[in-house]
Amino acid sequence: DPAAFCEAIAIACEVSNRDYALGLTRLFLKAGCGAFLEDLATMDPSTVVPLLIEKIAQSKRKRAAATILGYRLLGWWHAKRFKQHREAAAVAQQAVRTLRARRQYAAWSLARQERLKKEAAERALREAEERARREAEEAARIEEEKLRKQQEEE
Repeated sequence: DPAAFCEAIAIACEVSNRDYALGLTRLFLKAGCGAFLEDLATMDPSTVVPLLIEKIAQSKRKRAAATILGYRLLGWWHAKRFKQHREAAAVAQQAVRTLRARRQYAAWSLARQERLKKEAAERALREAEERARREAEEAARIEEEKLRKQQEEE
């Protein structure tokens, strides 16, 4: 592929991406950026080929590293977003649990107040009944004593 070969040579010679553009069959360079091609043309092919092969391999390693870094960065971003969502869910759950607990406490408190009022009324009724019973017993005892005194006097 000629375009790939031209790109590999441009990368191997460390030409900035802003200084060249690839067409379908040609490499377009900005003015003054073609000096590296003239240097390559004057060099001995036996020294140029290993140099280009090494530069191309280095370029492939850099691209692979960039891909790995990109995936790592994307993974970090997803993990960060997941943690944020988890924290937001925890905050929402805490708010819901607090609201539920407050409602349950209000219902329990109302039921407790009603129960205490009912128990107080029942206790008051029992006390009134007990008092009435004691008063009736006392009245009966006093009445009995009166009758006994009357019988003794006779």
